Amino acid sequence: MHVLDRLSDEAKKEFWASLALRCSEGARPRLLAKILRHYGSAYQAYQQLTLQESFAPFDDFVKKVPASFRTVLKHEEWRKSAMQEWQDAQKTDCEVILWTDYRYPLALKQLVDAPLFFYAKGDTGLLSYPTLAIVGARKASGHGKEKAEEIAGELASLGLAVVSGMALGIDQSAHEGALASQGKTIAVLGTGINVVYPKEHTALYRKIAENGLLISEFSPFTKPIAQNFPIRNRLITGISEGVLIVEAALKSGSLITARLALEQNKNVYVCRPSGENHSPGGQKLLEEGALCVDDAYGIIADLVPHLSVQYESLCKKTRQAEQAENAAANQKEKKEERIFAGNTSPSEQKSAEQKKKKSTKNTVKKQEQAQNTVKSVESLPKKTYSAYTILQRPKIDEELLPLSLDFGEMAQSILNKKNPHKKIFQQYKKEARCEQKQKRAKEDVFAEQACEKHGSAHQKALAADNPLVQIVAEQELLTADDIMQTLQEQGIAMDMARLSSELLMLEVEGKIVKEAGARYRVCYE
Repeated sequence: MHVLDRLSDEAKKEFWASLALRCSEGARPRLLAKILRHYGSAYQAYQQLTLQESFAPFDDFVKKVPASFRTVLKHEEWRKSAMQEWQDAQKTDCEVILWTDYRYPLALKQLVDAPLFFYAKGDTGLLSYPTLAIVGARKASGHGKEKAEEIAGELASLGLAVVSGMALGIDQSAHEGALASQGKTIAVLGTGINVVYPKEHTALYRKIAENGLLISEFSPFTKPIAQNFPIRNRLITGISEGVLIVEAALKSGSLITARLALEQNKNVYVCRPSGENHSPGGQKLLEEGALCVDDAYGIIADLVPHLSVQYESLCKKTRQAEQAENAAANQKEKKEERIFAGNTSPSEQKSAEQKKKKSTKNTVKKQEQAQNTVKSVESLPKKTYSAYTILQRPKIDEELLPLSLDFGEMAQSILNKKNPHKKIFQQYKKEARCEQKQKRAKEDVFAEQACEKHGSAHQKALAADNPLVQIVAEQELLTADDIMQTLQEQGIAMDMARLSSELLMLEVEGKIVKEAGARYRVCYE
């Protein structure tokens, strides 16, 4: 189903009003979020901001909105851009999460530049899951990728959804680690919801759409633009309880994400450095006070108190709402008793008594349901340790509160490292090691064959050293285009600019020689 097919008539009005606000010139994210927080919906905001000037004095907030923005809104200069996105959405198989949608995360609304809406593809129920973001360098080391995959798998096996940006390197490993342990993951895209970037992640995109969630605040068919990726980082931190940085350069998007997390009062974690040159950005964060962790258990141990406070606060609000409801019901009953006490006929008194009995039964039934819900929340099952328990979401201002966590006995088991879910992930790691050994064995066989072909021990070392050298060693005198075609057939991601640079470095190191006709061969001297 396409976006518009999933919306009710009221939701379509809200979506169109949201497009009108967002497509108007001068629509800054902070201004739009401020407007939505005041009016509660885009449709109501549009109605008020387009009123005639004579009605403006009756709404003090209108005076705070720039006159130029209101003028553009009234003259409908936004219509062409809004219609284009409306038509693009009509062609896209996904959902739109509007500001008025109960699934819109409450934590996200607290951001000063929260989006008016965003597109979602997959399991939207994950928006109410406890989450942790894992981000890091695109050009990560093998150790960094393994660490990200391991921690993501452990967190996912404990019931947390892993959030990342579906980029190369650490992001990719985080998503794959969560999926491999049969867990959940959320990918926040810097492109349109229906655009896969990078192209190598087509299979990963499909897996996340089937077993996780993809979200994007950009219009469908939006291509990858450098300036959009820092913008999407605030959504990664906005829907997460904390952020784990696994390898980062001093000037990188990962440090931007960490800074955003701190501004949003979120916890920041950094993987323990493995050497002096490991993750200079991560070391800088550690110097600034980020928490150093070795595994998922250190993160969970730090999050437990924070999430417990959330849980207690939510329970307190639930009890207060129930008490207010009961008090209102009691006052209503007393008022009815006073009215019917002295000036009613016997038949009217009998009817009033029947209504009172019926009302009392309904109240008792509601209280019993509430008590059963609280019991189911406060007592985790002893047979299995689940990382979260779904709370009954109280309805306040027609908006459901996001879910929270009660770790209970599970938290204690994690701190003692006795969690049975860890065995599942250990088995996964064992299988992954076996696959890596088999892959290395195949590479060794390839190197030996190349060595036998050219009859040189030196060639064996070269062939095992670099994939480009392997390709040139296997077929002598190849052009750059031939090498690029072979790389694509082997599934190795590399563009022509990077290939040219790599070939030049190999020439400088004396590993390959460029012959006439721009053809390359291995240097055996």
